[in-house]
Amino acid sequence: MMQRLLGRSLLAATLLTLAPAASGARAADAVAFKFVLDIELGTSVTEGVVPVIGNRFAISEITWFKRVDLSGELAGNRARVTGDWNGSYMAGDCEIVDGRCQITFRTTGTIYSAFLSLTIH
Repeated sequence: MMQRLLGRSLLAATLLTLAPAASGARAADAVAFKFVLDIELGTSVTEGVVPVIGNRFAISEITWFKRVDLSGELAGNRARVTGDWNGSYMAGDCEIVDGRCQITFRTTGTIYSAFLSLTIH
């Protein structure tokens, strides 16, 4: 009886230890991105790589002579990003599959559409 209880406890402890690895959650060092912004003036494409600190990253670029600020969070197999361009707001999230995801933002203001592709390193 005691051996069976001990065996089950060890099995449970092993499964709990392996659970985070099995869920696909892992620490990221950097995020490569491609940001597409479509407004009345036309379409702008910005690419780059930014560091991940903890589970957060920030993208700050000049697009159409105005600063775009995006703030992102990696949470397990999801990425959430919010941002601002010239007083217009955008937000979206996506599922990370094989280290990649693509966000179609919900936008306000003068933004016709905005997209963000991420590659997590």
